[in-house]
Amino acid sequence: MTTYEWIGEGGSLPAAKGRYHIYGTLACPHTQACLITLNIKSLQHVVSVNLLHPTPGVNGWYFDESYPRCSRDTVNGARQLREIYDKGGLQVTSEEIPHPLLLWDKTNSRIVSNHPGDIIRS
Repeated sequence: MTTYEWIGEGGSLPAAKGRYHIYGTLACPHTQACLITLNIKSLQHVVSVNLLHPTPGVNGWYFDESYPRCSRDTVNGARQLREIYDKGGLQVTSEEIPHPLLLWDKTNSRIVSNHPGDIIRS
């Protein structure tokens, strides 16, 4: 299940500092590409990030701040990535989540995109 919207000029959502949040894991090359892009474009202070555990658990991707470089969910307080999909209005099982990367709109509490190419272009 893929969902996406555009941010900025020509898109349906405005570009705004502090409005967007990335969920991902360093075990995912798509997340790594997004983080590299944030740094190249000097946006690491504009878009916040939470990193999931690099290995999915029994119930899918989860937050584990005891694991190096991972964190708790500082935006929605979720314990698993699936909970964020639920909050965004996409009722999915952990198996239906295509990859552990998601761009979240903190202002409207919704998913902007879970498509890596679109997240990088946004």
